[in-house]
Amino acid sequence: MDVSSSSSLPFTVDINPRLNPDLVADSQILDCIPNGVFNRWMGDPPYNISTARDMYDTELPSPIKLLKAGARVCKVGSLMFLLLGPQNYQIHPKGVKRIGYIDISVIPNNEIRCLNIYLKYEDA
Repeated sequence: MDVSSSSSLPFTVDINPRLNPDLVADSQILDCIPNGVFNRWMGDPPYNISTARDMYDTELPSPIKLLKAGARVCKVGSLMFLLLGPQNYQIHPKGVKRIGYIDISVIPNNEIRCLNIYLKYEDA
């Protein structure tokens, strides 16, 4: 897959084709994207099982699988962001370390989202 044209614009991946992503795929795999092509990566999966099933007709994605796939397609030195529900996710794949964590309150229902920030420091 040629992702070089996406260098100045976000390159989007979603399992739901109705959202018109650049690539319709499971973000836990990303096998059609070459290694080390992106400077940044952000994952914003469904936050709970019911949202995954009702909105995306899929199972709840695994955060570690998302991070592994994201790390593979990122260059060394890339920042990676994983937005989760109320989950302080400290686990990370080899070559990646978590460098930050920000709680975000979503109005009007005051649900908490957690932005986990990682740095890819080496290829696994």
